[in-house]
This record gives sequence, structure tokens and C-alpha cells, in this order.
Amino acid sequence: MVETIKTIFDFASGIILVGGSIFGIYFYFRKPDEKSKAGIVEINQRCHYLHDAIDKSIKSIDDRLEKFETNHMQHIEPDIRKLQTDMVRALTILEAIHDKSNRII
Repeated sequence: MVETIKTIFDFASGIILVGGSIFGIYFYFRKPDEKSKAGIVEINQRCHYLHDAIDKSIKSIDDRLEKFETNHMQHIEPDIRKLQTDMVRALTILEAIHDKSNRII
């Protein structure tokens, strides 16, 4: 009788040990998955905020470039008009000199 109780106790201890080992292994491998999910969600949020910041920076750079181009064109157009006027004057003077030199000959 004592041996039967001992055998039953050993068998029950073995089943509890195996069951506990199975649950231990399950939770050991399940915990990293839960931690990974939380990490992935955090990384996705960071990426979203980072992309928003990059988009704002690119928009700011684009706006500055547009203002620079507009400002640059506002300064260049009068200079080009002045150059055209000066070229016309220079051409007129050169034509007058050329006409005078042709009349002398």
C-alpha cells in the first residue's frame, strides 16, 4: 500500500513537473512576443512622428527655395532690362561711329 501511494505520488509529481515545464516554456517564449509587439508599436509611432517632422522640414525648405527664386527673379529682371537698354545705347553709338567712318572714306 505504501508503495502504491509512493508510486502515485511519484507519477503525480512527474505530471506536475512536465505540465509546469510546458507552461514555463510557453510563457518564456510568449513574453518576448508581447514585448516585441509593444516595441513595434512604439517604433511605428516614432517613425510616424519622424516622417511628419521630415515632411515639415522639406516643406519649409521648399517654401524658402520658392521665396529665394521669386526674390532672385525680382532682382534679375530689372538688371536684364537695364542691360538691354545699355546694349541698345552701345549699338546705337557703334552704328553712329561706323556710319561716320564710312562717310569719311
